Amino acid sequence: MKVDITKTYTFALLESGTNGVMPKNSYPSSFTIPGEDTILDVPVLANGELDTTNAVPRKIRYVKGSKSIFIDEQPEDAKAGSITIANGVIAVPGRNQALVQYLMTANYCKNSNTSVKYHENSWYRHVQPEDDAKHVIDKQRKKINLKAKIMNMPFTDLKHFALALDSTGTMVRKIYDWDVHQIQQHLLRLADRNANLFDIDFKSDNVFNKVVLLRGVQEGFLEYTPINRTLKWANTGALIKQAPMGENPIDEIALTALDNADYASIIKDLARKMNVQNLFSPIFLSEAEEAKPQMEYDPNVGVYRLAINEALEAGVMELKAGLYYYGNVKGKLETMENKLKSDSALFIKLLAETEEG
Repeated sequence: MKVDITKTYTFALLESGTNGVMPKNSYPSSFTIPGEDTILDVPVLANGELDTTNAVPRKIRYVKGSKSIFIDEQPEDAKAGSITIANGVIAVPGRNQALVQYLMTANYCKNSNTSVKYHENSWYRHVQPEDDAKHVIDKQRKKINLKAKIMNMPFTDLKHFALALDSTGTMVRKIYDWDVHQIQQHLLRLADRNANLFDIDFKSDNVFNKVVLLRGVQEGFLEYTPINRTLKWANTGALIKQAPMGENPIDEIALTALDNADYASIIKDLARKMNVQNLFSPIFLSEAEEAKPQMEYDPNVGVYRLAINEALEAGVMELKAGLYYYGNVKGKLETMENKLKSDSALFIKLLAETEEG
């Protein structure tokens, strides 16, 4: 790989390595990366495709000042150099080409430039601030779109929306007792916690089946006992389903009804008794499709300001008397933006703490 000697390459420990030594967003003050590794050297065919069937293991080693990272191209008496990541991040100037090449190539790098992994012990990643900034923007955009949808949703849609997201089936009575504002606040809290929870297909039979069953519980046709994981007919007490430990009978029936005629018949009968044909309005279903971006990404405009706004909201950064405070860094908005632009390690640290906040 070609190293740009005018650039600084940043590497950061993963939130949790495959070996489990690093808990989320908590980094040791000092972490040592082995100076030797084995990679798979994959030949490239004449058509440009990789010949993975003839890949051979090849040892690499970091030797300061060496022109090659491959051990078979280094002097016999060469010794591996020490590589230490302090407080989760290491910034390597491009003029230290040997270290940049080694860190970019070793299997220990999650996004290494090796096409096939020899082993899966990944402990760090090559940090690309622009990609991380895109992630922040995409996450913020998704949250904004989701909150706007929640605040403008018809009440019936809102109830069914909340029911579909009820992972345990235990919120059904609360959801039916709540007014519009209470359901909105419940969903907004979920969106703040993890917007990815809402990534379900609201047009699917599975969602329809689940909400019909939950409505059946609320309207007295079914009896659901979470502690025993059972679902019964309320009028006869006949058992419909008992789920295994840790599972939910409502979710299991909703899913297996797609292939189980008996369960499908139960859901069809319930839907008829409750006069349920469509759970969601056509407007909701059209809005449930992929939302159009409300913010465009520009690597030079707004990226760092958005990160600052996210950090303020998460309580990671403070604004007092027109000055922004983040740890030992303080200054006006433009000063803080320029500091984040010029210091990629600080920027990545801010993003990690914002995610945790």
